[in-house]
Amino acid sequence: MAVRTALSAVGLAFLSAVLAAPPDAAAQGEVVPGAGTLHVVVAADTAQPLEEGDRVAYTIRMRNSGGRDLPEARAVQFLPPEIGFVSASSDPAVEGDRAEWAVPLGPGERAVIEVTGEVVAVPEDGRSAATVCLRPAPEAALAACSSARHTVRTPFPPVWVAGGAGGAVLGAAAAALLLRQRRSRRPTPEEPGESGPGGSAEEPPEPDPEAGAVVYHLHTRR
Repeated sequence: MAVRTALSAVGLAFLSAVLAAPPDAAAQGEVVPGAGTLHVVVAADTAQPLEEGDRVAYTIRMRNSGGRDLPEARAVQFLPPEIGFVSASSDPAVEGDRAEWAVPLGPGERAVIEVTGEVVAVPEDGRSAATVCLRPAPEAALAACSSARHTVRTPFPPVWVAGGAGGAVLGAAAAALLLRQRRSRRPTPEEPGESGPGGSAEEPPEPDPEAGAVVYHLHTRR
């Protein structure tokens, strides 16, 4: 599962600067109505680690915990360069790696947006994150943010896969050969009449007509 992270005030300021957020009243020290009552959490439902071509399903949950109506609230998702936008449960305004929705939030209201992204590249350090922020108005500063972090790995080269399969075949062939050799070394059962642990019996002599009795000589080994 992806790691969810809430950004601090310092992180919000840095994010706004990096993403070139438009100047607004909050940047000049003025209070933006409703900014402190917005809450957002983003989670990614996908297996980790990711590989190029994998799909990522994001669930964005938003809430207005205040008593002020925010009819012009906006949700902004910043996708990293490694993840491209595919679709969403409601159509956003997409510009590059940035998608924005109008999310009117009345007092105590909640909203949910489902977003699908796709891994289009592998980052150098194998790490990536998608961030979602809320603002109470189109020109207001970012008020609340949450991130979903991912681990992206490079897929195994085809040569490695083929080599592993070839090794498995060779291992099976070697095991079969060893089994045949062991079977060929086993002693064969002796035929009846041959000498063996149980002894052997000689053929009885022909009866002598001149003798009064026939004597049989048996040789037994113990």
